[in-house]
Amino acid sequence: MGEFCVYNKEYVGKCFWTERRSRISSVFSYDDGYLLNGDNWNIDPTLEMVSGAQPAKFSIPGVLLDASPDRWGKTLIRHRHMRNNKERSNLQRRLNDIDYLLGVSDFSRQGELRFSYEKDGLFLHPADECPKLVSLPKLLDAANRYAEYEDENAIEYLLDAGSASLGGARPKAAVADGDELYIAKFPHRQDKWDVIAWEWVSLCIASEAGICVPDIRLVSIDGQKVLLTKRFDREREKRIGYISAMTLLGLADGEQADYSEIAEKMRTISVDAKKDLHELFRRIVLFIHINNTDDHLRNHGFLRKGSGWNLSPVFDVNPNPERASVRGTSIFGETGREASLKALLNNAYAFDLEENTAIQISSEVKKAVESFEKYTKEIGVSEAERSLMRRCIV
Repeated sequence: MGEFCVYNKEYVGKCFWTERRSRISSVFSYDDGYLLNGDNWNIDPTLEMVSGAQPAKFSIPGVLLDASPDRWGKTLIRHRHMRNNKERSNLQRRLNDIDYLLGVSDFSRQGELRFSYEKDGLFLHPADECPKLVSLPKLLDAANRYAEYEDENAIEYLLDAGSASLGGARPKAAVADGDELYIAKFPHRQDKWDVIAWEWVSLCIASEAGICVPDIRLVSIDGQKVLLTKRFDREREKRIGYISAMTLLGLADGEQADYSEIAEKMRTISVDAKKDLHELFRRIVLFIHINNTDDHLRNHGFLRKGSGWNLSPVFDVNPNPERASVRGTSIFGETGREASLKALLNNAYAFDLEENTAIQISSEVKKAVESFEKYTKEIGVSEAERSLMRRCIV
């Protein structure tokens, strides 16, 4: 059992946790001083701004899971743990959600929350300065060496670079360009197509379709493409609150939901619900037309703004050439392509859209999608891969 302190711009409260039979349970308590300040906000929509202990529905509150690593980061932290145990001749202990949350770089951790073991203590996990853009070749080499044979020096380098802080399953690292923080996404030797190139293409299409996209750059290093996306939870040194749709809906990692549920919840937390609903509608149309089926709840985010939240820029958008694949988030009960688009248009009112406007938006997005080949030619995507993706991009 244990406890740790939670901060945003100030001290927020404490999380108390216990472990029984390898299962974590926790309660969160807001600090009375935090509650008395009327300018402060609820860090998690599933919590209440009240005194007293609030049990977490899952191991820890959802907003803390959002600040934790996903598959890529967890893998790195497990390797560090195994190495340290081997050096100390300790028995292997299974890591839990607390280990992952507090084991990532404080500098590059997602969102605004920070943690310490004691009030006003050292933030966990301290890290050196973030690598600069000039470090990309070394970071890519480390990612390649880790993927190929789990090189221990590569793992240590990636951990020191804050790579474990980032979500998703793909190899990646945090890099700085002056005062701005970026995520660098790397290729993987098991990729069946140029995933990095196609994500860049998808984000270019999204931007042309009027969808909010973070600043992106595609660079080539020794013939391998690396995608740079600007962190939207940072404004130079300022940290911005972040929650996923998973946390918004109060669901566990891996649980599925429907876009109608996301839209309904957005009405209660968005500072500009109509704008966000229209934006979400555009994104769903795009996802259908490029067959982006990896649209699970962790791949939708919200940023703290004023008294509420706004839909974050779109991220992790990738076409899937397997037309029969099932999407991560259903669309009014539908998961297939044709049925999903029909259901979306039939329920446009759920996004505060009239039928004619919804049809117009759908047409605008489809027109942008149809221009995808100009982006592939710009970066030299092979004809074989363009042919592969024509099966799913329509």
